[in-house]
Amino acid sequence: MAIGANVRAGLVTKAGGADVTYPGSAYGSWVQIHDDLTAAADAAAVLIRPWSIANANMHPLVIGPGVSRIFLVGRYPVASSVTTLPVLRFWGSHNAAIVDDGSGGPGGTRLDNVDANAAGITLPFNLTNTNDWRDTTYRYSDMVTISGTDLLGCQVLTTYVETACVVSAGVATLWALVLN
Repeated sequence: MAIGANVRAGLVTKAGGADVTYPGSAYGSWVQIHDDLTAAADAAAVLIRPWSIANANMHPLVIGPGVSRIFLVGRYPVASSVTTLPVLRFWGSHNAAIVDDGSGGPGGTRLDNVDANAAGITLPFNLTNTNDWRDTTYRYSDMVTISGTDLLGCQVLTTYVETACVVSAGVATLWALVLN
């Protein structure tokens, strides 16, 4: 299995008080978890057998203690336009190691749908290039959900491309921010 290097979200925890031994709050910094949403989509077999992936663009995100939710945002160059929105699937592992042989129990938890083979989430880029979220370098998608995606106790988050994004120039990437 050849995938991108694991990434960590630069987690900061704040103590809840003198007698509290768990974090009162946890948050991270934005980290890139997929390098190229415009590359070919992952194979249908990979979408339902996630740990068989061989895609160096996908970076498993190791989840720190006290984290229960994640915000997901895509970005692409400001001079470009998107003509096809990416459709993504998110899987989590309850084990720190990602294994494809069943030794770690069931092969993961689908985080965006209870049905392992259901369609994924469409990343909401603004197709009209007006009134979109941007800075001087990039345009950003809206967040997948305003309340964050529940990680369901997973220790690792992985991302799979069901439908590749089509961008007029450059590539679209996926970014994550963890919090509790």
